[in-house]
Amino acid sequence: NKVWTGKKNPRWKNKVQVHCSHCGKEKYVHPCEAIYKNYFCDKECKGKWQTANWQGKDAPQWNPDKIVVECNYCGKPKTIWPAQIKRKQHFCDVHCMGKWNSENITGELCSSWKGGITDEREKERKTPEYKEWRFMVYGRDNYTCQMCSERGVYLHAHHIRKFAEYPMLRLAVFNGITLCRKCHGEIFGHEEEYVDRFDALVKEKEAIA
Repeated sequence: NKVWTGKKNPRWKNKVQVHCSHCGKEKYVHPCEAIYKNYFCDKECKGKWQTANWQGKDAPQWNPDKIVVECNYCGKPKTIWPAQIKRKQHFCDVHCMGKWNSENITGELCSSWKGGITDEREKERKTPEYKEWRFMVYGRDNYTCQMCSERGVYLHAHHIRKFAEYPMLRLAVFNGITLCRKCHGEIFGHEEEYVDRFDALVKEKEAIA
């Protein structure tokens, strides 16, 4: 059987030639993906490149002074950034936070209670416009979590400025960023602390485009 490569491949569809940032091997991507600084053949090449280049201050998650605190629900140790120490509560993840909230804060006593906002969100998620927004956010971010750089995992399109508080920005692509389920859970309840960071990431991508 013949192996069709490059432009001879029937699935070519005007793909763009790029090179793996680790090994230099040729790779073909869709035009919408040809806006990024680095490309990789596979996870192995990506891992080796990150090991060689993401060290110290070059690492996206770099922070030399992380602090150890205890989860307010289960008591397990958790490391946080210095700026997060001002929080009244700290949790391992969204599950511990949810359990703590269910035992301590309910209904309208909860400061984040939004009444029927959940129903409104679910209705909008089913609209073609919302699905297109999510697709555009994923495409711009190369279907990659912008916190941990994971691909091939369950992804969420996160609203940088909250869905409930900024209705005019719900379908603005610059107000969306791609996160994996784990990272999305880790920032749940503390989204405002990440606004500047996510804004900077989006602006960098738009500048490249």
